Amino acid sequence: MDKKLPEKLCFNNAYLSLPSEWDASISQLEMMQKIAYNINQIIQFLTDLETNYQNYTDTKVAELKAELLKTLEQTVETLRVYIDTQDVYYWTEHTKDVKRLEDLITELRLYVDNVKLTHEKDVAQLNGKIDETKAYLEQYTDFAVERLKEWVEEQLEKLRLEIDEVNEDGFRIFDPTTGYRDRVGNTVNNVFDVLRVRAITCGQFDAWFSAFDKNCEDFKKLHIRAGAFDAESYYKMYGVFDASVNSPGSGDLLSHARALDEVMQVDAELHLTAQEFDSVMSETCQAIKTKKKDALWWDTENATFYDTYNVGNGLGVRTVGRSAHGFIKKCVTSITPPKKPTPETYPYTWTAIIGFNVEITNDNEWHAWLCIETNSSNGIYYYQSENKYKNGLPTVIQFRFNVYNLGAPGKASSLDNFAFASIRGVLCCENALLKELPVKKEVQ
Repeated sequence: MDKKLPEKLCFNNAYLSLPSEWDASISQLEMMQKIAYNINQIIQFLTDLETNYQNYTDTKVAELKAELLKTLEQTVETLRVYIDTQDVYYWTEHTKDVKRLEDLITELRLYVDNVKLTHEKDVAQLNGKIDETKAYLEQYTDFAVERLKEWVEEQLEKLRLEIDEVNEDGFRIFDPTTGYRDRVGNTVNNVFDVLRVRAITCGQFDAWFSAFDKNCEDFKKLHIRAGAFDAESYYKMYGVFDASVNSPGSGDLLSHARALDEVMQVDAELHLTAQEFDSVMSETCQAIKTKKKDALWWDTENATFYDTYNVGNGLGVRTVGRSAHGFIKKCVTSITPPKKPTPETYPYTWTAIIGFNVEITNDNEWHAWLCIETNSSNGIYYYQSENKYKNGLPTVIQFRFNVYNLGAPGKASSLDNFAFASIRGVLCCENALLKELPVKKEVQ
């Protein structure tokens, strides 16, 4: 928007003769004229500045317009070239994509045709299998029906024979006293005869009167029923038949068989119970037969089935008794004597560490010791130390021993004459699982 410039102030030319500095001697009019002159100078400067700025702006705008038009023409030309290039590129890529899609469509059509042919073949095979299975099922059903008919006829024939046998001979059952099939009446009589363990014989009945000075009136006073007379006449006429005895094992009044069984139990601490036998015995029948043990051994000592104790050399494992944890097993293994010290290394006391390998389960409570035999009377002191463990269980039990009062080499009763006769490691375990042997018999 154009703004109106201020107009120049009109004064006379008297101010032209005035000085340019402030002078107190001049009048106010002269001062005002001087100020008006300066204002007119400022107005002229602003007018010239606006004119010059407009001319400068028009020139620069014209130059900028020419430059922009030139740049625009170049940019348009560059864009035309780029668009043509991109058009050719994208058309080429489009042609490739169209070709690839056409190839994929062709492959898909071939795949669909193959799937269709395969499906038709599978359907044909499935129909064949169905027809084959149907024919087999029909044949099997016909055979099963015929076989069922034959079986029903056989069972009916057997039933007819049994009915005929019952009609002719009466019912027949297995007689437990003979093991043969017999009439029900005969079987009942035989079983009743077996149960009449307290019945009386004719000779015993006749002897009763003379033996006890009895007569028929005395017999009547017994008031014996017919059934009781057949089953318990000896008990009624001769007195109480004592079939019980006080067991020496428990002190209770038991039958002879129960009392005998308790007596056997007292002397059978090393036998397996039925539950232990089922859970522990995992051997085959052939392995059990190789033991060649009699019935008494099985009733009293079958817990020693896994013993590997060798009486000849005293090595191995032996079950020696029962405990709160199952069975007590005493295990012995031979230990190689340690090497003697040389004269150069021999101190005042011979000290060494010996041990033996073990396999002990978590079910064991155990303690170990050594049995040492020598050819001299020198004192030997040993104690258990430095055991080796794996997964919290001992694998090697070691002992440190000291042999005292051995003279230096070359003197009487010296180290040269000393020798170990035998060293045996002994392990005593109380194990709830008999088949888990607590010692692995390996010579150290």
